[in-house]
Amino acid sequence: MKRSQPAKARKPGARASRKKPAKPASATRAAASPPASVADARALQSQPIARVNEAGDDMAAAAPAPTYRVLSLDGGGIRGLMTAHWLRELRNRLGSPLRDHFHLIAGTSTGSILACLVASGREPDEIIELYRQKGESIFPGLGGRLWSRFSRLLSEGVSAPRYDGQGLYEALRSTFGQLRFGDLPARTMVIAYDTEERSTRVFKSWRMDHDEHARPVWEIVASSCAAPTYFPAFPFSVDGVRRSMIDGGVSANNPCACAVAEAVRLNCDGDSTPATLPGLIVASFGTGQVTRPIPYESAREWGALEWAIPIIDVLMDGSGDATSYIVKQLVGEHGYFRFNTELTEAYDDMDNASLVNLNALESVALRYIIEQGPAQKMARLAGLLTSTGKV
Repeated sequence: MKRSQPAKARKPGARASRKKPAKPASATRAAASPPASVADARALQSQPIARVNEAGDDMAAAAPAPTYRVLSLDGGGIRGLMTAHWLRELRNRLGSPLRDHFHLIAGTSTGSILACLVASGREPDEIIELYRQKGESIFPGLGGRLWSRFSRLLSEGVSAPRYDGQGLYEALRSTFGQLRFGDLPARTMVIAYDTEERSTRVFKSWRMDHDEHARPVWEIVASSCAAPTYFPAFPFSVDGVRRSMIDGGVSANNPCACAVAEAVRLNCDGDSTPATLPGLIVASFGTGQVTRPIPYESAREWGALEWAIPIIDVLMDGSGDATSYIVKQLVGEHGYFRFNTELTEAYDDMDNASLVNLNALESVALRYIIEQGPAQKMARLAGLLTSTGKV
């Protein structure tokens, strides 16, 4: 039976008034010559640690003592490579594995991959290599996409997802093996969306009374990564009933609010009033802020066909911004650490795994983290996380 999927937006020129917005010129320039900027950024990578540690220690001393620590990782496809670089910077400052410093690790979509890798004890350097090595098998180039679509034409129709998902599943299986979700050493949350129940599904590794506890990690992550229009829904059995899971980014691309709510719930004293957690520390990592504009003329005239692909990015970015605002107000300046930057020098596509774009994404990530503001914020976060030892 053919699936009823939205078609791709019309090519430019199909109708003059419905052109897809062009990528910023800055993105094209950066993609044309990223290797030099990557080399420059890497050469500077080790400098900020010594330069801002003293300021970070001073700021950490003024903050409340940490009582509960949350690591939150956004969705964003191949752009998770940027997050991996920022996690490496934090790991270097801490001097020990990231999972040793957080009570709860939460992730959505590509963030769920990162979350489970961190929780399993993988080091950021290894995670970076995984993204570089497996990116094109998950998101094959034009030739691979065309062959995949042609082979699925009869079974799924012309409106099939861009990818068949087999590259993603194989990459996840080879990365996690048969490791069970409940066997992750660190408390881990993964966000997905159940299209049968029409509700957000929050997988929790520590809930032994739930089905997901005994499921392979790769299945949990695949459920969270099934982005509409990019991958098919992932079949997932819940208490013996098959469900249809898609990317958790449709409801919580930034899982920070879910993680904070869970942190408060976990710190309740039985049925008493939930804890306020005045010493809550939240480290939230994005995957780059999309800056490509959608002109008024396009937004006014586009219909279902033209919005099919752009609406995914719009919804995920919009909900992520709202979540960040809410958590910042709840936790406060001393406890909320958000790391993200505008994608002005790399392609913002979630599925552009070309070597040129991988280099550009790395360049943006490295340049961001050596800037004074983010570097000082990273130093302050590391100071707080180490002030009371490991969890």
